[in-house]
Amino acid sequence: MAAAKKVMHVTMRWGCGVGGVKRFIHNAVEALPEGKYRQVVASLGPVSGDDQGLTVLGPVVQSGKLAGGRSVGDMVRFFERELPDVVHIHCNNGAGLLCAEAARRAGVGIRVVHSHNSSLGSDELWKRAGDATLKLLYSGAPTVRVACSKVAGDWLFGNKPYTIIRNGIDLDKFAFSHEQRMAVREALGIPEEAFAIGLVGAGIPVKNTAFAIDILTRLREAGQEARLVLLGEGEESAMLAQKAEVLGVAPWTHFTGTVSDAWRYYSAMDCLVMPSFYEGLPITLIEAQANGLPCVVSDAVSQEADITGLLTFLPLSAAVQTWVEAIHFAVPAGSRSNASESSVSRLRSAGFSIGDLRERLIDVYMKEVRS
Repeated sequence: MAAAKKVMHVTMRWGCGVGGVKRFIHNAVEALPEGKYRQVVASLGPVSGDDQGLTVLGPVVQSGKLAGGRSVGDMVRFFERELPDVVHIHCNNGAGLLCAEAARRAGVGIRVVHSHNSSLGSDELWKRAGDATLKLLYSGAPTVRVACSKVAGDWLFGNKPYTIIRNGIDLDKFAFSHEQRMAVREALGIPEEAFAIGLVGAGIPVKNTAFAIDILTRLREAGQEARLVLLGEGEESAMLAQKAEVLGVAPWTHFTGTVSDAWRYYSAMDCLVMPSFYEGLPITLIEAQANGLPCVVSDAVSQEADITGLLTFLPLSAAVQTWVEAIHFAVPAGSRSNASESSVSRLRSAGFSIGDLRERLIDVYMKEVRS
């Protein structure tokens, strides 16, 4: 029997919480047969938070500077020691291409660079110049280029060819459940008659969670029995808790921290908000749509994310009241169960199932180019 192929998922850093990259890695581990694939994670930067049931290695780069001259040597030595058959590099900037170059020098035959986002995440001139240089120098280092969406692929790869891999999930698991809705609301202390908005990735700066607290404040000021459910944690978590206190909405703001059963919380919500500063095609929106959950999102999110018609796009410059009105308009009067059933069918047809993800990954992990 052939040995299992060693797939190494490379992240820029492994922090607290469960963002889109971590959820993709979890889905990849679930999708691929364990006997044929042995999957591990390597963090180029600092490692914090728990391993969430995965094998997490790192930090790979000892200097802390992911794009510095010494970082390449650290990466090469690491790959030579670990001997992965495949490196699957999850990124949104040129550091991912630099990592692919290090893997090439270490003799790794399959080098996948996966663009998950549509922005560098910084407006600092020196960072943008460095990112542009890395893209120019190492655009040929991957053997396979993939992206979660067209906007994310165009951002990182420019005119280089790439393949879109759908963020496939277990669609049936995320379908709406009245039982889970009641159980989660009871655990959080949310009355059934309350209107609950939710946000996933709370505390991560790009998610703009503070704006969701402003929305809750406006809903409460209008006399609505509204609650805000914040899934996740990040560097802004303490600031957000303080903001909720200052605005007087802390009793109705539910900080759950990191959860491993997000699908249950979608059922407890009435609307998902995503006022993000930038995104690619977030797994969160695929999960929410499978649940039949209306979503009001910023226009920084790729339009490709709207598979089911459940998404409403608004500019970040729009007033809080405009978002409040859009949220009210987005929530239908019909059956949530029917909406979920229809959405699951559409998502399955569009290739967002865990089975589709399995097929795409196996195809990608076979594309070896020696150089």
